Amino acid sequence: MTHLLDQKLIKDTYITVGEMKVWELDFQNGETIKYTIISINPDNPMCGITATDNFGDTCEICITKISGDDTKIEFKYYEKKINL
Repeated sequence: MTHLLDQKLIKDTYITVGEMKVWELDFQNGETIKYTIISINPDNPMCGITATDNFGDTCEICITKISGDDTKIEFKYYEKKINL
């Protein structure tokens, strides 16, 4: 990923997702956030993904293909929303 909250990142960030219980967001600077998947919406498996991060906060993850290789990943927390 190249942008966070509409700001260009200094280093590209990588997220590992798939058919695994823990997804990892790696900022390539020694910092990572791990998301333990709680549930996935079977009717829309790329959105409505409920997870708990390694800080103990619960969020909903939504992955949307924009165009070509561009993808938007949204992390919705109780009081905030993070777009990548």
